[in-house]
Amino acid sequence: MGRDSSMRCAAAFLTVALLGGCTASVDPLADPGRDPFAQPVVPSAPSSGGTGTGAGAGTSGAPQPRHGRGVVTAVVPQGSALSDTAARDFRSTTGFTLRQVEVPADELAQGAPRGTQADVLLGLDAGDALEAAAGGVLATTAPQDTTTPEGTALEGAPAATAYARDDVCVLADTEWFSANRKSLPTSLSELASGTWAELLLVPDPAGSVEGRAFTRAAQAELGGGVDAWWSALTTGGVRAGSDDGLLKLWTASSGAVEGGRPLLVARQSLSAATLTDTGTESTSVAVPGTCLERMLYSAPTQDPANADGAEALVAWLRGSSAQRELAAAGVAQPLAAEDAEGTVIGWFAQPTDGAVSLPEDEVAAARERAQSWSKGLQGSE
Repeated sequence: MGRDSSMRCAAAFLTVALLGGCTASVDPLADPGRDPFAQPVVPSAPSSGGTGTGAGAGTSGAPQPRHGRGVVTAVVPQGSALSDTAARDFRSTTGFTLRQVEVPADELAQGAPRGTQADVLLGLDAGDALEAAAGGVLATTAPQDTTTPEGTALEGAPAATAYARDDVCVLADTEWFSANRKSLPTSLSELASGTWAELLLVPDPAGSVEGRAFTRAAQAELGGGVDAWWSALTTGGVRAGSDDGLLKLWTASSGAVEGGRPLLVARQSLSAATLTDTGTESTSVAVPGTCLERMLYSAPTQDPANADGAEALVAWLRGSSAQRELAAAGVAQPLAAEDAEGTVIGWFAQPTDGAVSLPEDEVAAARERAQSWSKGLQGSE
């Protein structure tokens, strides 16, 4: 028994939650085993000037979504379609039918693929939302039926409404550290010292959601010394590459290859999938001091075909049933802490104290830095 059988059970979820694939369209009533957003949210005190702050409003103040008919088309990150349960609840609550179109996560800010008329984008983080707004993809005004929780509004993307949180952290394989009698690192800065870089896997900073978030976390935490820190990591032997390749090298994942590494930069929700046979413990944990507070946003597009349906979907996501479903599926921390109680997110993927946030006016610089870091890694795999 041991970890292998439980990891086989979670293998499909792991692949969905972390990896991308070919662009596809999914049925409005998606497979209930699918990852609804690969992404979490625990309410915490707002961070001054940050793009991602804990939602303090909770679902009790969420407005009622409007009712109507017709199809609402949502563009979602690859592998992150809302579940069958969620899609049915949306239809029974509002009368609208949900159609979901998947795109690679790092292309979400570009909006719907050619030939697709989209009403809403779901699963945007702050960087995605700001890029999409600047590119004319999103509506220019806030939705009428709901408001974004206090402390989460984006000045450069007024149409974006926060509905969940999924921090990006360095996740550690706890069984590996226990077997090797080694203590966890304690901060981002420590990773560039000693032999930690030789144990670390970092997705491409420019070509992945996780890599870009890791860049923002480092910039927020380390300031002017961030480029020297990254240089020390690369010199020290950090392994960078594509999400799918790195997942195979992470010792906590199912079917990991011999000689894998125990530290992986990933979404914190992944800890809700790496469970023991009994399902009572996770075999991975976020390393303290390494997390970026990462809110998830929904936003109507600039010219939705079904404006009422778009408003309904954005508002419905703030309601308790939708929030509970995100937590139960193990992919998002809901806006109200009580909606996570008794779920895998509540048990295994609660956001850690001290997660950093990056001021909105520094996000563009972080994206440029990620591009620079990525170019320096060409040929590393």
